[in-house]
Amino acid sequence: MLVKTDERLTAEKVLAHEWLQITESQSKDEKPLNLNINALKSFRNAERLKKIALTYIATQLSANEISELNKLFVKFDTNCDGILSYQEMKAGKYSIIFL
Repeated sequence: MLVKTDERLTAEKVLAHEWLQITESQSKDEKPLNLNINALKSFRNAERLKKIALTYIATQLSANEISELNKLFVKFDTNCDGILSYQEMKAGKYSIIFL
């Protein structure tokens, strides 16, 4: 798909491409590509459950606890992108010891 528009395969040709076809030589342990959609749905549902659980936990915190967590998050988020990377959390873990 990362080619000029006039060189791009049609949807029909993409679906017929050997990479997407299930061959007889495929081992019995391998699942066809279309069956992996169920795994993606399960992952999506797990993410949804995770969000619900985190929301529930957050509602159990007091305003003061939320404020303290926010301050800690801002302190750890050294590049200010709103996401804690592994490196930021690792560095933050050592800074908690000295608080």
